[in-house]
Amino acid sequence: MKKSHIQTINSVMGMGNLSQLALSRLLGVTPGCVNNWLCSRSNPSRTNLEAVRRLQRIFEAKDKAMRAKVFQTSPKQSTGDSIAIQAHKIVNERAEEKQRQYGDFGECMQRATNILRAMTRDIDLPDNIMYHALVALKLSREGHKHKTDNLMDAMAYMQALENFENSKNEN
Repeated sequence: MKKSHIQTINSVMGMGNLSQLALSRLLGVTPGCVNNWLCSRSNPSRTNLEAVRRLQRIFEAKDKAMRAKVFQTSPKQSTGDSIAIQAHKIVNERAEEKQRQYGDFGECMQRATNILRAMTRDIDLPDNIMYHALVALKLSREGHKHKTDNLMDAMAYMQALENFENSKNEN
């Protein structure tokens, strides 16, 4: 494996305070798979590497905002699962009550995309545009004032985007 891939994975784990287990859960792979990447026994798929890079961009944006003192308050330390694990649970272990309240996540995102397309009649928008827009919204809110939910939601939308991309590739 390229050293840059190993450095990227290690960097993401460090920035997000993620263990190999936590990263594996976020990516939907086994902990052994992450370990194999880090030990150069195997390479991550293109999809998994892109997911790691997305996480890196989120953590880098947050760090940059923190250094620029964009946040009005300092972030609180999490007392439970990391926000990455919480985001994973939101998307991949969706509670039945959330399903009843909001409906199927994928169907909601498709409806939102269709509404946006209707509003922007002359613009051809890709199917994944809503995921990107919602990540941008959450990072924008985080830039105004730190709130752990902003970061968790941004990561959840990124995890949902990864799931969406994976489902497209399976079909």
